[in-house]
Amino acid sequence: DTDAERQYYQQLISSGEKGNHVQTARNRLAISYYNQGRFDVASGLVADILEDNFQDNDALKLRGMIALQQNDAEAAVMDFRAVLKFQPYSPQVLTLLASAHLANDSPELARDALERSVENNPDHVPSRIALARLLLDQGSVRRAGDLAQEALALKPGHLGAMDVLVKKRMAE
Repeated sequence: DTDAERQYYQQLISSGEKGNHVQTARNRLAISYYNQGRFDVASGLVADILEDNFQDNDALKLRGMIALQQNDAEAAVMDFRAVLKFQPYSPQVLTLLASAHLANDSPELARDALERSVENNPDHVPSRIALARLLLDQGSVRRAGDLAQEALALKPGHLGAMDVLVKKRMAE
């Protein structure tokens, strides 16, 4: 986001108006600060959002992402699971949950989340690649290669898929 966008969001938030557009502005401003690596500012905005609506999925997802950045995998898992109650097949949230499980040294739970993402979002290439990389790490070389080939069929030339195939060949 540009400075002008952040300024616009801040003005809208400060205006005292209520409604979904203000909540959206608060979330976008928090994401902007997250993307800048200003996790403390983003966390404060997320806390304010959740104080008004403890089930705001965007804020919960962002809080989980911040928790991951701050090496609090357990908190991240809880936040991503809360979002999945309302968005059970979100490929982005399932992939984030898998990352949190890996950070929490739970590779089987990570694999389950990625399998669920691929199963319910067959065209989502990032989920396929994340699962393929995890399977490579776990020694399931053939299945990892199959997932990478499927990803290439969906998105020819995808660098992540080609990387998995190179690593698969090296592992064989």
